[in-house]
Amino acid sequence: MIRKNSKIASAHNNLGNIFMKEGRYEDALKIYKKAISMNPKSSDAWYFAGVAYEALMLQEEIAVKGGRGYQKKE
Repeated sequence: MIRKNSKIASAHNNLGNIFMKEGRYEDALKIYKKAISMNPKSSDAWYFAGVAYEALMLQEEIAVKGGRGYQKKE
């Protein structure tokens, strides 16, 4: 059973990677969390979940800064 869960978790990691390449960071994070629940020892799933989380935080930061618009210095 462990081997089967490991293979399914690996497939989830691959799907998460596809979502990351498409910029679908929230979807990717959900998939990585699912992979972690299937195989908590998967270092790949933990790593990629962190990468997805960081991408979401950067995306949020850019949105906040972008909301200020361009301010010309005088």
